[in-house]
Amino acid sequence: MIKVIFALVVMLTGVFQSNAQVFIGLGFSDTQLSERALGDAAGFSLMVEKDVNLSKSTRCKMHPNLHVSFLFSGVDRDFNPIYLNIISISPKVSYEVISIKKVKVAPYANPFLSMLLGLQSGDPALESAPIDKLKGGIESGVRVDMVLSKTTIRLIPIAVQLGESFYRQRMISLLFKL
Repeated sequence: MIKVIFALVVMLTGVFQSNAQVFIGLGFSDTQLSERALGDAAGFSLMVEKDVNLSKSTRCKMHPNLHVSFLFSGVDRDFNPIYLNIISISPKVSYEVISIKKVKVAPYANPFLSMLLGLQSGDPALESAPIDKLKGGIESGVRVDMVLSKTTIRLIPIAVQLGESFYRQRMISLLFKL
């Protein structure tokens, strides 16, 4: 897993010889780890994406993505509270279906790989149980780019990761071009 994360970081830092744009931003994430929603957690996330044009028309793009979430179960939840970090990578490929002067809208669907690290406590008399899982599946969503005079704002109003064993993660993100 460390090799996969390292490979993505290398891609994000400049292996592609193009005029790529790096986007960095924050968002909100919530995760469901089981069918009965006993492992639900929500919190904030950090995201880094780098755009790479896949065609001369620049409508088809790849954006390797690194997404790190810091999630907690509800404060009112005394039974099995959870703290969870999720490191997720995905090679997003999107096609701009709407491309007008200042606004571009592009849906995407791609595979993802997530590493879940955290603690789930049980009975107060017992120790916390570590969470160390690797999840994979399909991620889909929509990105909306709004070009301003000196920067570009990327809004991802909804992105959903669906994985094995009832794993679900929903994300809303706001990114800025650096």
